[in-house]
Amino acid sequence: MILSGLGWTLVLLLALLYGMKYHSVDVFGNSLKKDEILSRMRIDMLRSIELEKAAVMAITDKESENFAKESLKAADATEQDLHELDALTGSDDEKKLRGEFHNCWEECRTIDKSLLDFAVQNTNLKAARLSYTKGADAARRFEHAISNLTGIFDDVRTSKLIYRAVTALLKIHNLQAPHINASDDKQMDDIEAVMKTEENQVKESMKALSDIEDGRGRASIDEAEAAFAEFMKVNAEVIRLSRLNTNIKSAELSLGRKRKAVAQCEEILTSMQEAARNETGLLSKGMRGHFR
Repeated sequence: MILSGLGWTLVLLLALLYGMKYHSVDVFGNSLKKDEILSRMRIDMLRSIELEKAAVMAITDKESENFAKESLKAADATEQDLHELDALTGSDDEKKLRGEFHNCWEECRTIDKSLLDFAVQNTNLKAARLSYTKGADAARRFEHAISNLTGIFDDVRTSKLIYRAVTALLKIHNLQAPHINASDDKQMDDIEAVMKTEENQVKESMKALSDIEDGRGRASIDEAEAAFAEFMKVNAEVIRLSRLNTNIKSAELSLGRKRKAVAQCEEILTSMQEAARNETGLLSKGMRGHFR
């Protein structure tokens, strides 16, 4: 009976020992899984950030849209891994870090919604392209048409009026770039006020030229007025696009709020990886002790 009791005791001890060993193996595998998921999360998060920056810097709408889509895909992959990580057991400290990462990552996703939407609109680049193409072409045609009058009316007054009109229009064109690059409404308001003054200068000069015109320069004046009207139409569209300021807004978000949020997420992610690897190291030592 004594031997039988000792036998059962030995069986129970062996079962307990093996139960502890296999439990350690399960926890060890759980820790390795966490480390693997966290590594993927870091890779996808950094990929999302690089693609977001590419979307902000892209020249064309198509490029911006493609980079933005790829950035969102990488961010979605990070989020999927985060949910998979939540399904695994963890210490109180790990759960606290996961909660902090959730909050930080939610901030990143919120910023991305605005940032990437701004990036794909490319309004500043569109305004610049319009200024350098249609705007510049209309300005050249105006200058060419009105300059033809110097060969018809060879007098000082006409030359001065032509010079004033051309100079004023070119000033408006030259002010488009600073307007496109302006980051706040006050700067834009100031630039537009100067543009309006120069626009009035062109109109006054053109009216004076029409008043002294005797029929010989009518065609050139009509051509100049048509070019001026087209130029001002382009200028209005440049101002509208520039006012939206989406490229500048996306760049400011990327370099400001997004950069800070990402730095915080990376810091938390590093702490989570360290916790998972420390747990793996401790369990590895414990398992070696059990097998001895």
